[in-house]
Amino acid sequence: MKESIWNKKIPTIFGIIVITIGVGITTFLANQGTLFKSNASASDQPQSVRITNITDTSFTVSYTTAGQVSGSLNYGKDKILGQSSLDDRDQQSGNLSNYSIHNITVQRLSEQTQYFFTITSGQENYLNNNQPFSVTTGPKLSNPTSQEPITGKIILPDGTTPNAALIYVTMNGAQVISTLVKSDGSYILPLNSLRTTDSSSYYPFSKDTNLKILIAADSLSSTASLSISQIHPVPVITLSKNYDFTTGESSIAITTSLDSFPSFESTSSAKPSPNILTPKDNQSFTDQQPVFKGTRSEERRVGK
Repeated sequence: MKESIWNKKIPTIFGIIVITIGVGITTFLANQGTLFKSNASASDQPQSVRITNITDTSFTVSYTTAGQVSGSLNYGKDKILGQSSLDDRDQQSGNLSNYSIHNITVQRLSEQTQYFFTITSGQENYLNNNQPFSVTTGPKLSNPTSQEPITGKIILPDGTTPNAALIYVTMNGAQVISTLVKSDGSYILPLNSLRTTDSSSYYPFSKDTNLKILIAADSLSSTASLSISQIHPVPVITLSKNYDFTTGESSIAITTSLDSFPSFESTSSAKPSPNILTPKDNQSFTDQQPVFKGTRSEERRVGK
């Protein structure tokens, strides 16, 4: 009888001992900063996150990633979020695809309302300095201006067109607007509904209005300055070169400040998880004082 009782108690006692040791070692490693590891991949991390095209019913979020990866937004009127939006190209095709240039437009929103969102890139969720990003839609406006659109074309240094690129346009006192460049390198951006910085009214164009352009395509980018009389069409832009069309010259020097196109830093929201090296999964114990080992690598941040 004693042997039977003893046999029944050993597994329970041994389990308690192992759990106690595990908790103790885990606490020790955590305090020593040697246990936790983020699973976020550097190639998935959103870079140069920008919020553009804010209207009373929509806004656009664009960013780049080092690798080809799927992307979407989780958004809502509070930090619980609850709704999602796919990349514009995925909305059109109905299929989820991988990109390094991402452009996501959230539509059918309420006017003058604050929205929160996070970015899902690959398998990870990304925040803005550990909090959801936020944006507020503008009021409903009527009677847009008669301003003609900005049009043009971009090419690569070898004369071909990029697989994908983003173009951003702004001017003093105006919001930043953006669009994906088409597969043939062309682009068109309507200006008749361009809003002021606070989105409260349409932008008042004049003959003296100057524009600033930023084009981003994978590892190449270009900036340009031009007057309102040069927008239809803009002279062809070769990626990697920077231009000042207001003087009729181009140069390698940066002519347009990137401060005109603010971007956000994003942070992985992945919870740290144990990365125990010893013991291995399902490993049995032969030592009454087993050794526990672990490693840690910090969660990565995404720069501007």
